[in-house]
Amino acid sequence: GGVTFTSIASSRDAALRSTAGDVQQGSGAITARNLVVRADGLVSLSGANAVSALSGSAGSSSGTAFVYRDVDSFNLNGSVTTPGGLTLTSDAGAITQSAGTITAGTLNATAVHGITLNQANNFGSIGTVSNTGAGGVTLTDANGLNVTGGITAIGQTATLTATTGRVEQTGGAIVAESLNASGTTGINLG
Repeated sequence: GGVTFTSIASSRDAALRSTAGDVQQGSGAITARNLVVRADGLVSLSGANAVSALSGSAGSSSGTAFVYRDVDSFNLNGSVTTPGGLTLTSDAGAITQSAGTITAGTLNATAVHGITLNQANNFGSIGTVSNTGAGGVTLTDANGLNVTGGITAIGQTATLTATTGRVEQTGGAIVAESLNASGTTGINLG
């Protein structure tokens, strides 16, 4: 079966692993310097968490397979993979990426002080990405980058990069003060 828990508090690292199911958070919060979470099923960590760095994987391909919420800023310091959807939320901070790659069917992300996911990622599509304060939105895909749900960075800069493919928009709207887009095989927004 899976793993369901309430709270985890560590001044160092924490690891959660389910080899035959989901990792789900009940009430409570995770407090740790570094969190590694792996599940053969879903990962659902939507409590008032406070983790400095995150990495992990979810094996499920159904719907939103990997969900992580933090009350402040957090950094992806290793790979995050799922064949399903990935939803990242920072209630009052930024989402950054210093190492590893994201491989996900669809990316959804919300933050207040910037979203910077600029490694050699592989997003199936970009769902809804929104940054409400300063810091802008920066998304990089090692292949093509396809916006299907929309990007909101009001009064900020949105930077979209496809390092070996095209940047395209097949749905939603891109709302930003300025837009930088780079695709090696073309750009089609509209």
